[in-house]
Amino acid sequence: MSSFFRFLPGWLLFIAWGILILWLSMIPSPPVIEIGFLGWDKFQHAFAYGVFTLLAGRAFIYSPVSVKRRWRRAIMATATFGGLIEVAQGALTQTRTAELGDLLADIIGAGIVYCVMMMGVKK
Repeated sequence: MSSFFRFLPGWLLFIAWGILILWLSMIPSPPVIEIGFLGWDKFQHAFAYGVFTLLAGRAFIYSPVSVKRRWRRAIMATATFGGLIEVAQGALTQTRTAELGDLLADIIGAGIVYCVMMMGVKK
């Protein structure tokens, strides 16, 4: 099997998840009941970006860099995407707002996956 077909499923999942996050982030939605900072909305952000980081790391599996660098790239890519989504929500929609708390939840979710993956990497 050529290397193209080995890494294609991982990239397709990563891209599909990113498109799903983008779509869910930009559509108008009803108000969400907040229960402090760690409300349901923040959990959804952390979960979505945790999965996104996991998929990014898996998509980058065939890149010719170390495992640590691959996971660093994964967390940087997903955190940057989260930041761009927040900017887009503030600039391009009238029903959504950019929230620092959402970006923080995105980074926390991505960071948890990064830390778990680093636990299995030899020093």
